[in-house]
Amino acid sequence: MLKHLRIAVTALSLAACALVVALWVRSIHTKDLVSLGRDVIAASEDGRVIFYTLPNGSGPWRLEDHPRYAAMADAAPGLPLAFGNVPAGPYVTTPYWFLVFVSAAIAILLQWRYPYRFSLRTLLIATTLIAMGLGLVAVF
Repeated sequence: MLKHLRIAVTALSLAACALVVALWVRSIHTKDLVSLGRDVIAASEDGRVIFYTLPNGSGPWRLEDHPRYAAMADAAPGLPLAFGNVPAGPYVTTPYWFLVFVSAAIAILLQWRYPYRFSLRTLLIATTLIAMGLGLVAVF
């Protein structure tokens, strides 16, 4: 039973990794906003995802007080997480590469066995990851 649960979590983690890569590529050219609830919003732009709340509703406020723009300005390059608080409410931001790394690391750690033996499934997963990496290199 535990083996099947481990395989299911690994498959979900790899699917999440592929979806995050697709969102990462999309965020370079497109700005997206998604409402995750009544006051929680996720924004995606310039290779980053920003989660923020709007405790005061939709306004009134200045553009520089908006959590999306504050998060883009305050995010230090190279650091995976940034968080803060603006007059409109708190926010958390992270680059997509960090989300890809975390989801891939979960999948790899759950499938690691000692002694490690290669299988056809491992070969197909490695080929898929290499193809995704080459695709990202070709896009940039």
